[in-house]
Amino acid sequence: MKIQSVVSGFLLALLLPALALAAQTTVSLSANSISPSIVTINPGDTVVWNNIGSSNQTVTANNGAFQSGAIGSGGQFAATFNTSGTYNYYDNANGSAVVGEIIVNGSAQVQPTYVTTPASSNSSTASLTAEVQALIAQINALEGQSGGSPVASAPTYGVGTCPQIGRVLSYGSSGSDVTGVQQFLGVSPATGFYGSITQSAVEKWQAANNIISYGTPATTGYGVVGPRTEAAIRLACSGGSSGTTASGSGGTGTVSGFIQVSPISGAAPLGVNVVATVNTANACTGGTYTLSFGDGSSSQVINVAPVNCSQQNQTFQHTYQYGGSYTVTLSAGSHQSTATVTVSGPAAPSSGSSTQASGSISALVTSGPPPLNVTFYVSCASGLAYDVVFGDGSDLGSTGVSQSTCNGGLQGIPHTYSKAGTYTAQLEVFVRNSNGAVSPTDVANQTITVGSGSSSTPSSSTYQPPTVTPNVGGNPLAVSLQYNYDTNGCQISINWGDGASINPTGCSTFSGTSQTFTQSHTYAQAGAYTITLQRASQTDTVGVSISN
Repeated sequence: MKIQSVVSGFLLALLLPALALAAQTTVSLSANSISPSIVTINPGDTVVWNNIGSSNQTVTANNGAFQSGAIGSGGQFAATFNTSGTYNYYDNANGSAVVGEIIVNGSAQVQPTYVTTPASSNSSTASLTAEVQALIAQINALEGQSGGSPVASAPTYGVGTCPQIGRVLSYGSSGSDVTGVQQFLGVSPATGFYGSITQSAVEKWQAANNIISYGTPATTGYGVVGPRTEAAIRLACSGGSSGTTASGSGGTGTVSGFIQVSPISGAAPLGVNVVATVNTANACTGGTYTLSFGDGSSSQVINVAPVNCSQQNQTFQHTYQYGGSYTVTLSAGSHQSTATVTVSGPAAPSSGSSTQASGSISALVTSGPPPLNVTFYVSCASGLAYDVVFGDGSDLGSTGVSQSTCNGGLQGIPHTYSKAGTYTAQLEVFVRNSNGAVSPTDVANQTITVGSGSSSTPSSSTYQPPTVTPNVGGNPLAVSLQYNYDTNGCQISINWGDGASINPTGCSTFSGTSQTFTQSHTYAQAGAYTITLQRASQTDTVGVSISN
């Protein structure tokens, strides 16, 4: 007969009086609200979160110590905290996380228990049910500590039992991913519930593979399947070694890693940050990792040199232009880690579909003196992502990334040209090509002329050849360049011949009369250099020899 069936009545009789002395604190959840957000309790007290909103909510500890999953409207999540400390948590079910904090006084060190209760018309009954379930979980914990269903000291695992994990797993979690972890660790029976027996097995596996061997779930993640433990499990599944040597010089594994994506949902265009952590096994054999964003765009390659025996992080930024579900994948050999990004909005049209790449761009004002304010009128198929490249080095988002979608009608885009010149504004729309990649396609353009007559394009005979003065201020590496200019709207660039260049703007205050200007430069080392001066349509070069 199982210990639970023998001692359940005794333990309930023993624990219920203690529960009566313990306090229960209620926290209300709703969209973007946790009230109260900070709760101070004593060891053994229970916190019950009530979802008073109309949509699902979640309660997740920052360190992965507890995770409620979806709490339906009217439902509850109960947690009995027997371990002193501070528990920070968040609710991000609605896309914008709100945070809370549980402060547990005292020094008792008994594993806390967490229970999610579905919606009920009688909240008192639901709270009582949660407390009873918490007591049963404590009984199970005592059963594990008393020798019931012991875990093998050296659990077995293999390629065929590699679990699919997409979240942090800890005491109180349940689901098929928990079942996979139990099968991987040799926990029998694999019930799908993360109890004390599973936690003990995880702790032993973490210690055996030099991941973590001390602390608690709340302080160090000991007994929690977090990103590092998941990466080590995946490496072990692929046949590599997940351990590291005592000296920290690296293990014998080949590749290992995981990714963190934020945010994982939102409206198109959606910008995300992907943090790729590679070589988590501290291997010294090197490796090449590929990061794919799942939308057909170019993949990123991360190389780990053989002499690098420690893990490394790289952060990548990516924008999803269209709606859809995308799988971000970090892969190397047989190792693979994934994350899903859900983007709302119209799907990307195919370049061969009825919404083929097309559009128009026009402006009522197309010429005038600087500064010239122009409103471009853009039209393209409804739902198409687009960008306007203005021709003066800037675009609609100043990033080269689409910031807008067409609505099927004319849309006004204002822009100011500050310098004289002739510019070509281009309309780009983003479509998916035959290779599956989303890329910009130029579909229409509009020419804008800023300045007029001799004011915008002076005759080359107006300009005098530039002169160079060396050894400025007694410095053999310093030179000054003298030149004249006689037009309103500065169209000057100077390339010093050593990779440095400038675009002076002082000339913009002069008009009609030739003015002389001086620009100085200091070279890093001696040598022969060719200075190139561009004044509107006039190009001049002058050589200079620098000796130190």
